[in-house]
Amino acid sequence: MRNLQAQIRKLIFDQSFLIRNTLDNAIGGTSVQLTNKILLGQSYPYIYVRSNSSESTEVNRDAYGSDNIITFEVHTRSAKSAGGDKECNLISDNLMNQIITRGNNAWFNNATGFKIYSVELENITFIQDQRSDHYYVRSIIDINFKTMEN
Repeated sequence: MRNLQAQIRKLIFDQSFLIRNTLDNAIGGTSVQLTNKILLGQSYPYIYVRSNSSESTEVNRDAYGSDNIITFEVHTRSAKSAGGDKECNLISDNLMNQIITRGNNAWFNNATGFKIYSVELENITFIQDQRSDHYYVRSIIDINFKTMEN
């Protein structure tokens, strides 16, 4: 069995998903950057993508199966009185609509050496933090990429 999380994350970044902070990803608003590292002075909003966990699930005589959890952290910031829940919810919804799919999907059929046969929401958690400078809202979205090695 192999740890396929780096390859899955590469597939995600190679797609250049266009995720906005608008209802149903409508034109307008702000395009949200996907990143695998948080830089000093990072502009908001952004989505931090990181590996979480991987475990073997199905083994048959021909291939290994695994569950690969990739975490997407949606980060938003707003003025102290403006809130930010709605923007975080819209971005989270637009992200999940593009990443989580059923059946064959062109973006993840480009994998080499393994097949992604299902992409499912594992968990989503919202965190709010009021600081002296801004109001921060974050959603932590764990998505399970079920794979089978070729």
